[in-house]
Amino acid sequence: MAAKSAQSGTPHNSLVKSPRKKEKEISKQLEEAIKFFKDPASDTRVRANIKLSNALDAITKEAQRNGLSEGIIQDLVDIAASGKFADSTSSRLIKHLLPSDSIPEDAAIQSISWMCTNKPSHEIQALLLKWIILTFDLLDGTEKLHALYGMIFYFIENDTLCPHACHLLYLLTRKEDVIDHRVRKLLSVQRRVGTQPHITGLLSIYKVFAPHLVSLSLPSTQRVYFRLTDRNWTSEVRKARERIQERRPANTSMHRNTAHRTITDTTMVRKRRKLNPVPDLRSAYTTLDPRAEVMTKVPLEQVKSFEEFLDNFDHLELPSQAAAVLRSPVLQYLLTCRRDQATTQRLNFWLSQKLQTELMDSGGCNERTEQLLQLLINFMDFIQESVPVCEQFLTRYLLTWNGQDYRPYILKMISRFRIYPFHVINDLVLEPLRTLFFSSSVYFKCQILHTLTELLRNYVTHEISRYQDTAQRQKVQETEKVLLDDEVDATSLHSSSSVFSVRVAYFDPVITVKKLVEFVDGLCSVALQIHHHHSLLLHHTLTFFELVSSVYTKHGVVFSQIPSKIIFYWAMFGIDPTACSRICQIICDYKTVYTALHADDDVHQQWGEIKKGINELNSIILTLCNCLWRTKAFETNMDHGVTMETIEATGLPYPNKIFSMQGSLALVCFCKKFFEETQPEGKKVDPKMIKSAHKSVYMEFLQRERMDGIVNFIQTFIRRTGGSQTTISNIDQSSMQG
Repeated sequence: MAAKSAQSGTPHNSLVKSPRKKEKEISKQLEEAIKFFKDPASDTRVRANIKLSNALDAITKEAQRNGLSEGIIQDLVDIAASGKFADSTSSRLIKHLLPSDSIPEDAAIQSISWMCTNKPSHEIQALLLKWIILTFDLLDGTEKLHALYGMIFYFIENDTLCPHACHLLYLLTRKEDVIDHRVRKLLSVQRRVGTQPHITGLLSIYKVFAPHLVSLSLPSTQRVYFRLTDRNWTSEVRKARERIQERRPANTSMHRNTAHRTITDTTMVRKRRKLNPVPDLRSAYTTLDPRAEVMTKVPLEQVKSFEEFLDNFDHLELPSQAAAVLRSPVLQYLLTCRRDQATTQRLNFWLSQKLQTELMDSGGCNERTEQLLQLLINFMDFIQESVPVCEQFLTRYLLTWNGQDYRPYILKMISRFRIYPFHVINDLVLEPLRTLFFSSSVYFKCQILHTLTELLRNYVTHEISRYQDTAQRQKVQETEKVLLDDEVDATSLHSSSSVFSVRVAYFDPVITVKKLVEFVDGLCSVALQIHHHHSLLLHHTLTFFELVSSVYTKHGVVFSQIPSKIIFYWAMFGIDPTACSRICQIICDYKTVYTALHADDDVHQQWGEIKKGINELNSIILTLCNCLWRTKAFETNMDHGVTMETIEATGLPYPNKIFSMQGSLALVCFCKKFFEETQPEGKKVDPKMIKSAHKSVYMEFLQRERMDGIVNFIQTFIRRTGGSQTTISNIDQSSMQG
């Protein structure tokens, strides 16, 4: 049995080949296959050609197993593109040009060269372009291939090659490649064949680099411009890429030319988009002047300090993607100093497409979009102005915004809006916010009020002066246009404080500020009634009017508008002592404003409106002084319209005391604390014990308790004439009229 087993095992073992022997056999088969294809006397027919079939099988197996060397790939490109073999043979060779390490750039150059001879058929030419596109990130360089950009561009005239030529050009395009005649040629082809995704894709990258050349409106919802339908081929290329990555060290780049690395693998593109919504800072190239032996362009990546930034300012190279400005503070400095309109237009176009994709086309919130919006807000804060395309996008987005998605970012961008005529800002921004305001919680109402406060602050601090500067430059330019009979150049309409150049409509910006204050005043009045003068809502209201009261004194804008009386009375007669103190201080600030306006010679044209404000404020001052200091809230017909007869009908004891400094709900807690510090323990006390002679001591106590607004109000508008006699010092109108 043993002998039989041994005899039977000998032939079985002889069938098993060692790995080294098997590799030698495969290598020999590959050499024979290459020799067959290179032999001019080889039989080229397809049917019943065993040698051809064996040669193709040998190349296919080695390409799928280990990949082909650079020399073999170059030889097979020449064989497939020469037209010697049938298209079916050439196509199979092209689809298995898979590298063992990388594809020589010269092989891609050879492909383009053979295409120019017209020896390969159009189908083989299309396959050669597909092969370059699929293996683009496996090439060992792209500089030589980029040098053939103009030659590749002429392939777009061929309907068969056009989709693949556009895709390859899309991967190769740099800023210097975008020139006028190429844009016109693409538009001419589009008019002939209709709107095609591949033409739109190439135009989109052209518009990123040169928006002034591509005026065509591109569809914002277009996501996939180029499709590769051969899934098996794509799968084989992906496997080859993974095999190469496993062989290489982890820190080795797949693409030797990292400045123009383009990933065609769909999964990798999605992963990169998910993690990084804004492109990294990457300069296109760096040149060396051989005559001067100095760098003519310095990549921004090499700038590590502000001193280096200043030293190389004239030689700094802007990145190939303008959106990198959102990530780089150095590039933001460079943009504000150079005022490069091509870069700002590219940034506008990129943001238009990106915001549409991230906010309008994708459902729900995600971290990637939040990161993009935060970077955009940081950029706006740095340049202290809004990006025009963001305003255009927000006016569309607010119409469908639910008030929840990306709320802090959306509200922050609204606060940076440029100043427009009020009917424009009202229709596009304020009305959508008003709808959300009255259908939301009190806390969202407070957020909207904070946003409108910051919007007003932006107007009076930056936008009014920027608008006036831009409008003045625009008028001068239009005058020169009439004299020279030339077109107005929008790129020269640069305000000294603006990064972006925009044309403006002529209007009075102060009227926009006035109507915005009226709009917010109406919101606050209604909201306080709905929520029963909610404390948080009331304080946001007072914050807004604290800004309004300082518009002239702090920002030099000739404007003054007091809030509605109902806001005064809610703050004054509520239960919040801080609100009471703040409204008193606001009244003092208005008194300072009207006094300063009297000394301004430019305000006499607006005297009617100022006089109306003074009358309303004097009425409120009289009412508050009678309530707080004189304890005569209902003895005469005050501005609040409540008579003493009405109060007596309620049966309230000491009705005049309930709104005084001693007995009001807001200040009674301070009165109690005052008695605890000044009266013996156990003594019965009552707020009415604080007589006129004791009020000065009580005022000192209130000032120590940080009720400065009430103290300033009393000291400003109550004049002691001796004894217990007091008079109310209103805002003097007679001196202002003279």
